[in-house]
Amino acid sequence: MHPLSGLVGVVVALALAPTCPKHFPEMAAQLTAELPEYLSRQYARLRSPVEVVSVGMPELEPLPLADRQFIPDDPKQLFVAIAERPTGGVKVVQRFYWLFLTRTSRGWRLVMTFMRVGTAPPVDVSDGAIAQSVQRWLRTYCP
Repeated sequence: MHPLSGLVGVVVALALAPTCPKHFPEMAAQLTAELPEYLSRQYARLRSPVEVVSVGMPELEPLPLADRQFIPDDPKQLFVAIAERPTGGVKVVQRFYWLFLTRTSRGWRLVMTFMRVGTAPPVDVSDGAIAQSVQRWLRTYCP
């Protein structure tokens, strides 16, 4: 056996290891590209009869915040539209999500998540499937 053969496996593993994007636009693009898979798996874990049809391009232009009492300094805002339907169904529902993320010394962390359907007011879904999916993605890439 060659003395460097074990080192090759380590180098390959390091090259394939997920990395935490440092810049918000890069992180948002990578997250939304992989979100359908993460969200679908979360729905399966929850035994929720919902399937993800599509995830829209991320919007990064922040909205002004009136009450910053519960939000950390300089949160980054990510807006994403997700089209879903009941498993096997045809009627698609478009949900709009507003995510607040912050950069820490260890990477990105999800702070809060809101959802809006149609003209209804936003609802806090920080405990919902979308937030759990984003947190799982962040644990994978930004442990």
